Amino acid sequence: MDAIQSKQNKDVKILTISGRIAQEDSIALEEALDKALQKGDIKIVLDLTRVKHICSTALGVIVSVKRKLKRQNGDIKLAVKDGEVKNLLQLTMLDRVFELFENQESAVQASEN
Repeated sequence: MDAIQSKQNKDVKILTISGRIAQEDSIALEEALDKALQKGDIKIVLDLTRVKHICSTALGVIVSVKRKLKRQNGDIKLAVKDGEVKNLLQLTMLDRVFELFENQESAVQASEN
């Protein structure tokens, strides 16, 4: 996995990841998401449009953060392109848990509402 890029768009925290998210990368993903939560960010967009593969451990991290955010009246939205990652989200039925968007811009726009 390449470095996680973080930026703020009004009250939406955007985390962008590219490459492959392997099991050993899950810790860095969890730390980045926890850091956002600790700063009080409750609207998060996780941009996975440049991710080629995501492991089950990383998916578990994202589900866990979704639960934490829900308790704080927040949410995490995923930007995902067609491909392996989107297919995996559909296969595991996580596409019913998360709102999926074609790109970062539409995910941010939905988060602002």
